[in-house]
Amino acid sequence: GPGSSSKAISDISFQVERLAGQLSAFDTVIGKGGKVEEKNLENLMEMLMNQLVKLDAISGDGDVKLKKKMQEERLHKYVEALDLLKIKNS
Repeated sequence: GPGSSSKAISDISFQVERLAGQLSAFDTVIGKGGKVEEKNLENLMEMLMNQLVKLDAISGDGDVKLKKKMQEERLHKYVEALDLLKIKNS
């Protein structure tokens, strides 16, 4: 039901928050001219993609649809940022 969809989205939101923290940490290292292991960047990308797949599986209207769209936009933004970091890091 809608309750479970809402909970699924807030679980995803929590994970996305955590992944954003990792992205930010990598950004700091790379921004200072440091290097991050390629594997770590790949893992983060995979985890971001996993959250998108999970979001995709959630159905609902109204509030659920809105929250879903918000998280999707956020994830796409992080994926783009990570792509740029991978280029800077190589």
